Amino acid sequence: MTRAEGGRGHGSTTVALLLVLAVLWANDAWRRVGRTTLVLSVSVPVCALAVCLLAPTGWYGGDDAAGYALAALAVPAVIAYARTPNRRLVGVVAICAAGLLEFAEAFLPWWGGRNPALPMIGTFYWWNPYAAFLLPAAVLGAALAIRGQRPMRALGWFAAPLCSAGIVFSSSRMTLALLVASLVVIGLVAADADRRRSGILRWLLVGVLAAGATYALAGPPVFDHRADVTAAAEAKANTGQSVAQNGAYRLQFWHRAVAVLEDRPLVGSGPHALVGASTGLVPESYARSNLAHNGYLQVLSDGGLVLGLPFLLGCFGALLAGLRLLLSARRPVAERWLRIAVPIALAGSAAHSGVDFDWSHPSDLLLTALLAGLVLAVPARAASSSRPRWVAGAAVTVVAAVLATAAWHTDHAKAGIAAVAGTPAQRAHALHATGGQPLRDYRWAQALLVTAAGAGGPVIDKGVAAGDLRWAVSQTAAAAAVTPDLQLQRARALVLLGSGDQAGRLVDAMVARRGRGASGSIADQGAEVLAAAGRQDDARALVVEFLLPGALDDHAGGHLQALLDVDAGRFTDVDRCAYAAVAPEHRYPNTPDPGAPAAGASCAAVLRGAA
Repeated sequence: MTRAEGGRGHGSTTVALLLVLAVLWANDAWRRVGRTTLVLSVSVPVCALAVCLLAPTGWYGGDDAAGYALAALAVPAVIAYARTPNRRLVGVVAICAAGLLEFAEAFLPWWGGRNPALPMIGTFYWWNPYAAFLLPAAVLGAALAIRGQRPMRALGWFAAPLCSAGIVFSSSRMTLALLVASLVVIGLVAADADRRRSGILRWLLVGVLAAGATYALAGPPVFDHRADVTAAAEAKANTGQSVAQNGAYRLQFWHRAVAVLEDRPLVGSGPHALVGASTGLVPESYARSNLAHNGYLQVLSDGGLVLGLPFLLGCFGALLAGLRLLLSARRPVAERWLRIAVPIALAGSAAHSGVDFDWSHPSDLLLTALLAGLVLAVPARAASSSRPRWVAGAAVTVVAAVLATAAWHTDHAKAGIAAVAGTPAQRAHALHATGGQPLRDYRWAQALLVTAAGAGGPVIDKGVAAGDLRWAVSQTAAAAAVTPDLQLQRARALVLLGSGDQAGRLVDAMVARRGRGASGSIADQGAEVLAAAGRQDDARALVVEFLLPGALDDHAGGHLQALLDVDAGRFTDVDRCAYAAVAPEHRYPNTPDPGAPAAGASCAAVLRGAA
């Protein structure tokens, strides 16, 4: 949980998923877990596999699908294991220990930077997911310190202050707000549920120690100079990442996710395709990221209703169970402090995932699942054994094994593709041979397209087999629907194969669906394809559209260069006037001087007529 880039490292999800399967069988989860919980948990990996089979990105989503399966199956695994108070305590201790380990691994490089104003990012290499991982450890650590049993109480006294300090130094403002809110709620519930003064005093002491540890780590003797504990957050705000600016970006990311869900409601776009699938559906000026910065919208845009419904139902059920568990702590019951702290930690983790991409890291997603499992394990409910449950267990094991294998291939595809060497012909043939194996994603075929385009000239003359290239064009057809750049690569490959008309139709379809103003790459690269297909007039019209007032952007110079490449002999008054409006830094060498219109009319009149 604390290694390999938040669980994103090669093979991490595969190993974790196989371990969870072992825990399920070792603890007889198919018999011990309630029917509703089991059905929801089993349906998520099955639906994730369906998304891999039906969504445009195919097996390229294998790693994300395995991550969802890992989290869903971890819930019944925890329920089946945590049947007694001592085992539930083991779960709490494990989460606190994981937080401390992550803080330790984050502290050394942060300290080595010799600047306490730098953000602490841990093994996640990004502040927000790192802080989200520490949040449950800080909350549960506070509960252990206040009402835990010895010797576990000592762990709480370390986990709560140090993990709180790690959150402050991460510069994650949302996580810090959730931490303060969680500790306040714990204090309020504690005051209502436990009238003993010692508990309230320990709660106050936790806050004092957290503030003291944060202050102590931000200056001597840890560092040569002292910095404000919020210096990293202030630096972010001063470099274009204020709360208002980040909030505006998130609204744009969420708009992208909603647009993709509306456009592809059944199985979504598949993982890693949010930007491509939303091109033409949202304004081109929107911030670009394949991460929706909202775990709930991410699963809906990546997996549609097929994956989103069971996953979101499971989330809702876990949060509802957490609320009931928290309310039950108002009266004297066993494990009162666990009933208070675990639901609050789960709510904090779920809330932060609503405004960031925590769950794109399997470690954060798994941590939320462990909290949900602990909530649902109190009190443990025994379920009756039946033959269909064993059959369901065997079936989901097969599904999970397939996803684990797909995740392994997805994780290692980039390195595998880079390792393929030889001449263009040899490389293309090797990519075809490996990419054609089961559970391989479309990136192998995409690499073949790039190899063929890099060869230049007629593909047969360069020795790249036409059959290899046709396989790559066919293999990337589905993914190209949500990846405009890939569609353009396919179109260029069709030109190499002598199918210029078919390549032109692909560009026409992209323009019709996305709109001429949807993407600069459609204008530049699409014009190249149309020109290669012998349609210079259409290519010219496509580029000129981008040079008219109202469509000027950072790519304007590139559009002009594409225009000159397509048809340098017809640099007309429209072109001159449009180019004159482009900022000087977009000027390209070896291009005609924009000058004034040859006809003597004003540029404004010329452009109005063209518009």
